[in-house]
Amino acid sequence: MRKLIPTLRILICYLFIVLFVYAAFSKLIDFENFQIQLAQSPLLSAYAGFVSYAVIITELIIAFLLCQKRTQQIGLFASYGLLLAFTVYIYIILNYSDFIPCSCGGILEKLGWTEHLIFNLFFIVLAVIAILFDQNAFKNKVITSIILFIVISIFSTGSVIMLFIKSEAKITEQNPFIRKYLKDLVIRRKTYTLKNSTQYFIGSTNNKLYLADRLAPLSLAEIDLDNSQSRDIRIKIDRDDFPFRSVKVFISNPNFYLVDGTVPVIFKGNIANWEATVFSTDPTLYFSKAVGSSNNKLFVRKQDFTQKRNVIAQFDLNALTKKTHNDSLLDYQTNGIFDTDGIPLYDLQKNKFLYVYYYKNQYFVTDDNLKMDTSSKTIDTTRTTPLKVVSTNNKQKLLNPNSTVNRLATVDNGFLYINSTKKGQFEDKQVWKQASAIDIYDYEKQVYKGSFYLYNIKGQKANELMVIENKLYAIIGYQLVIYELNTQ
Repeated sequence: MRKLIPTLRILICYLFIVLFVYAAFSKLIDFENFQIQLAQSPLLSAYAGFVSYAVIITELIIAFLLCQKRTQQIGLFASYGLLLAFTVYIYIILNYSDFIPCSCGGILEKLGWTEHLIFNLFFIVLAVIAILFDQNAFKNKVITSIILFIVISIFSTGSVIMLFIKSEAKITEQNPFIRKYLKDLVIRRKTYTLKNSTQYFIGSTNNKLYLADRLAPLSLAEIDLDNSQSRDIRIKIDRDDFPFRSVKVFISNPNFYLVDGTVPVIFKGNIANWEATVFSTDPTLYFSKAVGSSNNKLFVRKQDFTQKRNVIAQFDLNALTKKTHNDSLLDYQTNGIFDTDGIPLYDLQKNKFLYVYYYKNQYFVTDDNLKMDTSSKTIDTTRTTPLKVVSTNNKQKLLNPNSTVNRLATVDNGFLYINSTKKGQFEDKQVWKQASAIDIYDYEKQVYKGSFYLYNIKGQKANELMVIENKLYAIIGYQLVIYELNTQ
């Protein structure tokens, strides 16, 4: 048996050489994908660039040390330390991570995380056996070898734990713009074919979803989510002599409102019969964007013509003489019009008004009376508005509308969902051609929670989003798609 020990030790060293060389070269061959997978890791995402190189270099150095007889013992200790770090990493992923990412390729690509853990433990045992098989190691250096095991174990374990702590802090606080994709968050459930791709969500009541059409503003669609039946609805109004240009419908159960910011008129009706009458012809009710609330308030973005800039205002639909303005909400940088363009939202559960800027990484939250609660940054790094505006015939025109940062947004029960146009570090270019990234924020805690992909349908991206409880509704081309958000 004593004669077999050197042979077994050599065989274990050769096995480690094959393992590390194969693992290193498999990562090099598909290096971009390896970086992307590291970037999705909850432990390593903020350090994916450094770690991707460090792991490959370390694996090759260890393989080289194991090839030399005089450095084999160093190589075996290094193998033990690296494998222990990998094992601790997997243990944290399985037990403390918010989500479990994909495995990082190479020889272990087809293994699940539990199998991956067992694989690593097996090779750790082999490393310990090979170290103990060194006939010179324990003659006069028993204490030294034990201390080495302890020091390496503490260093490997501590390094991974520190990476986990620092990476989470960096990605949530310092914003290096590395997305954390949440695996299996979105599950596609149902699809409905729409008559037009110009339809948009106007609300939901009693498990029925309602859509209006930009090209036919009085035509609605009602979808019963219980039995998947749909029906067409035609809104009846008592006057049609207004020069409407941009009619918008929204529901504030049991009422619905029909408004047009280019015409100072509001129609009000009940969803029981879908008949509306003129509710107000307030001469000041001009606006460019509007969103309704759960308590009959209309939040609008309108132009202050004296200062030539956008402002946020609120109209109480129960008492239209009661109006609230807050001229300090919008963050002006250039001309006050295009640079403050964005998406007004209202959280029906929290009674909060939100505004997401189109052209910079910023959104703000107010209470029901337009008093500022918080102003926060999204995870991308577009802090200024890189817009080019020219004036022609006394009109301003935006030359680079493709500078949009936040394309779509919706809000539900304290969570903000933003479709960002900016690709983060280490993200796959091919996936970005096939899908849209949706970033999730807990706006009350001002924390980025993670992201998921919303895939195109027939080459079309989502053009409308709405989240209600654990359901995500998206209009993609001519398809209304219902997804379940798996938050468990």
